Amino acid sequence: MLIYNFQKEFLGIDEKDLKILGFKDLAELRTEVTDFADLFVKTPGFVHNFKHVHWIDFITCAESSEESKVIINVNNKNYKCVLQITTAFLVDSPSSKAYIINLNNLRELNSSESECISGDIITRELPKTIVESKKIFNTPELSDEFDINNIEEELQSNPIIKEDSYETPIELDINFEDDLSIPTEVEPQELHISEMETVKENFDNGYIYDPKVASDELALPLDLIEEFIQDFIGQAKEFKTDLYKALDEQDLDTLRILSHKLKGVAANLRVEDALETLTNVNTSDDLNSIEDNLHTFYKIISKLAGEEISVEKEMPTPSIPNVIQEPKMELKEEILDISFKDELYSDPVETPQEALESLEIKLDEEFKEVEKTVESTIVYSKENIANEIGIDAQNFNELFDDYIKEADKLNKSIQSAIENDDLQACKNSALKLKGMSDNMRLTTFSTDLESIIHASNTQDIQNNLNNIVTAIAELSN
Repeated sequence: MLIYNFQKEFLGIDEKDLKILGFKDLAELRTEVTDFADLFVKTPGFVHNFKHVHWIDFITCAESSEESKVIINVNNKNYKCVLQITTAFLVDSPSSKAYIINLNNLRELNSSESECISGDIITRELPKTIVESKKIFNTPELSDEFDINNIEEELQSNPIIKEDSYETPIELDINFEDDLSIPTEVEPQELHISEMETVKENFDNGYIYDPKVASDELALPLDLIEEFIQDFIGQAKEFKTDLYKALDEQDLDTLRILSHKLKGVAANLRVEDALETLTNVNTSDDLNSIEDNLHTFYKIISKLAGEEISVEKEMPTPSIPNVIQEPKMELKEEILDISFKDELYSDPVETPQEALESLEIKLDEEFKEVEKTVESTIVYSKENIANEIGIDAQNFNELFDDYIKEADKLNKSIQSAIENDDLQACKNSALKLKGMSDNMRLTTFSTDLESIIHASNTQDIQNNLNNIVTAIAELSN
């Protein structure tokens, strides 16, 4: 048992725990460290002496179901226990809360368990008692632990191809000494990818984190919430290597343990977009979905830290479809006037360029007709989706009914927000609906939801909401 006063200063330890750790008295312990927490090993998944927030505050604000595990290193030996905090009152400040920390199940780790500890056990320094607060929350300084090369390496595996439109100029080269040949079709050219171009960009998913929400709901000072956020960012970066390693090894247990730890912090701090992606990582069995959500989560972390993301973009030369190629023309000096009109007919002869444009217009109209036909009917197989998720039909139907009810509430919330010209409320409800729809494997109106999430005003999203309401009505029939 540890005793900390209202200022979270280490006061004492009970004799039993002291003996287990190999000390004869408190004086011997204090020759090693000033604060007992300096013995905590900094390793993913375990409580340690955080940089931006006191570890006692971290535990007291965590989910009640979360075990606060800790690794203690003493005299080259490693011990493990679960921390349990209760409040008390001491005579030095009778009206202020002090803390009693129980070291439950304190035991020494064997050699194989010690080898699994990923944190570096080094010579300890005295803890820093002064934390510099960030005056502007969304623009913190770049941390020493941040390595931008890690993000570059991560995004190389999933490059973003820049979708520029390319227009190939059509050159007319006609030799009048030869017969005018009939337009022919050419084979599509191969797609040529140029060298990778690295650019910096800010990630924007339409969600803006407001630390005041967590401050009000948790009844904690705003600057403390901001310190919590900085430690959440640091913890997420610590877990990154292990999360991606578990993904590569298809180790779902480790993925769920680590993501659940981060998910609890995100929930407590009310970071809704991080919570959504971590929930998907924590519950999904689809490795591709987990990978996509992990990528998104670390973009969210970079956004919270105010960091730019390095993205390598490919610059493609698009393939050229079968098109009508114009005859080549070489103009001779003696030819002064060229007319594409046939004297025997009143209508002008269509030039190859006009023929190409006419063909493109016709194909575009046909494509739109097919698109309308496809969109008019929503194909959603409950049986297939239930099998994909891995639950029986009865449970899926109950889940689907709950989804329809909640979607209806969110649609009404969006409509109300439109009428009140509250753009942020529209985006928040749309973001929740998108997360629910993605979990149900329902992508029919994803484009409309994306439009709402990225809208710049409420007047532009009424049609999107109407499309969503209509689609959900069809699904519920």
